[in-house]
Amino acid sequence: MHLKKIFITETDKARLEWLMLFSDFFKEAERITMRKLNFDVSQACVVRADQLPADVVTTHSQVVLQEVGCDREFTATLVFPEDEDEERCRLSVLTSIGTALLGSRTGDIVEFRDAGGL
Repeated sequence: MHLKKIFITETDKARLEWLMLFSDFFKEAERITMRKLNFDVSQACVVRADQLPADVVTTHSQVVLQEVGCDREFTATLVFPEDEDEERCRLSVLTSIGTALLGSRTGDIVEFRDAGGL
């Protein structure tokens, strides 16, 4: 997997940095994901919300995900941890898939690790 430069809004960056200050209060899996997220945010191109390209995934973006090599797809919304809701496909930015989606663009192939592997 290669590293990519992501776009992030000033508001999302500030909120994510605030969350990272309290990482000791999160579950171990979230703390691991936060380390990657911290790196991604530190390398991100930070812009005002009105400057964000329309096809960039940020918090509260609704995305259609399709698994590579099969017809399975679903729609999800990227949210902050307190709004996570698996039944409504609201994915926390602190999950491995949420972190991988943040800053992605329409058409990107996103790789992430979870309990099932890559």
